[in-house]
Amino acid sequence: MKLVAVATEDFEVYYELVRELRSRKAPFLSIHPSDEIPSNAGVVITTAAEQAAVNFRPRIVVPGRDERSIRMSVTLAEEALMGKGEYARLTFGIDPGKRSGMAVTGDGTVIHTAELDSPAELQQEVRSILRTHPAREVRFRVGHGDPPNRNRIVNALLGLGYPIEIINERSTSRGFDRPHVQAAMDIAMHSGPVVRKMLETVPTGRELREVKRQSRLASGGTVTISDGLAGRVIRGELDIDDAVRKQRKRRRRRRC
Repeated sequence: MKLVAVATEDFEVYYELVRELRSRKAPFLSIHPSDEIPSNAGVVITTAAEQAAVNFRPRIVVPGRDERSIRMSVTLAEEALMGKGEYARLTFGIDPGKRSGMAVTGDGTVIHTAELDSPAELQQEVRSILRTHPAREVRFRVGHGDPPNRNRIVNALLGLGYPIEIINERSTSRGFDRPHVQAAMDIAMHSGPVVRKMLETVPTGRELREVKRQSRLASGGTVTISDGLAGRVIRGELDIDDAVRKQRKRRRRRRC
């Protein structure tokens, strides 16, 4: 039987991962990030700071120390262990909003659902899913409601290079009282016009603060990106890791 390998020296992340795995009665083993991966490991969970040392696929990178990040990483690891080698098509249905719903179908079967607090967080989760669920074709379908958040989500996804469709949600079966994830499942089942270019967005102060908080998590507390870089993340021009690298370069130049 293949196991989940936990490869991190970050004690806080390790403790939370192990607690979550034990609560699910999921078999696992613990290794150092630079260790040779044992033959009975089917997937590795590690951190952004340590991922370069882990030469193994599928590899799940924990996006943060918060409870949601831990749960998401363990869920993706379990899905990777159970998943097939390659899907013909992955379809991401996304219901945009201040808290967006996402449903992912693999060849017509729902394989993952989530609720995300920001476009940057959504993009991060999408990247994790793409790393662990290979597919010959990938497509994003985003509901047309809530234009400000919809546009930010579209911009965050455009850089991934896959088709993005805008779905008229009136064509879905959603009622106003249905949860975001159910709406996202409906959106994934419909087609719409493809987006060809970046859409207009204006970041709010709250959104800038949230992206800067995420930059601290992504860098292990060592970097807080500027408002300008945070705005570029919100507009989909950069991801969090790129923004952190740019901030580090700026800091090194100032020291010279």
